[in-house]
Amino acid sequence: MTKFQPILEIYWRCKQYDIEVLMHPRLRNPTDMLSHTIKLFQYHDNLFESKIPSAMELGLLKLEAKETRAALKPFPKAMI
Repeated sequence: MTKFQPILEIYWRCKQYDIEVLMHPRLRNPTDMLSHTIKLFQYHDNLFESKIPSAMELGLLKLEAKETRAALKPFPKAMI
């Protein structure tokens, strides 16, 4: 579990993210903030693809993790 702890933390933070913050009227550069947020989610998507294997050998068993990886992909709650 320690191997997946950083990934699970990113997942948890993405679930807590409030997308409404990007529409706040006092935001200085809303276009830049949206662009940076999209880049962050793309980075997280690539990170999840590279860090979570699609299958893992556990002795005599082979664990398929495609569905788990898809479920953990970072999406803020307002985008779901």
